[in-house]
Amino acid sequence: MFLSPKLQIVYNFKRYIYKSLIPIHYMVKRKRGDRSGNILNELNLVVLKTIKNNPNKDLGVGDLQKILKLSHMSLKEHVKHLVKIKLITIGEKQEHGKKPLKITNDGEKILEIFDRNLK
Repeated sequence: MFLSPKLQIVYNFKRYIYKSLIPIHYMVKRKRGDRSGNILNELNLVVLKTIKNNPNKDLGVGDLQKILKLSHMSLKEHVKHLVKIKLITIGEKQEHGKKPLKITNDGEKILEIFDRNLK
C-alpha cells in the first residue's frame, strides 16, 4: 500500500498511538559496570571457599582460574569486587610475578555464616 509522505506520517502516528495503549512495563536500565542490589552471589562465595580451603597459600588469579575453570576476565571482576568490599586482599607481587590472594577476617566470618545457614 503506497501512501503519500504526509499520510504515511499520520498513519504511523496512529499506529504508534494504538500500540502505546497497551500497558508497557519498563525495566530500569543499569549503566555499564553497575551491579544489582546483591552484594554477594554464588560465584563470589565459591571464590572465597576456594581461597580458604586451598592448601597452597600463594593462590593467584591464574590459579583460581584453572581450579574454577572460568575465564580470566570474569574471575578478575569477581576478585575486584571482593577486594572492594574488603573480603579478600591482594598481596605484594612475588618473585615469579604472582600476587597472592588472602582472605580477610570479614571474609572468614561471611563464610562461617553461610556454611552454618546452608547446612
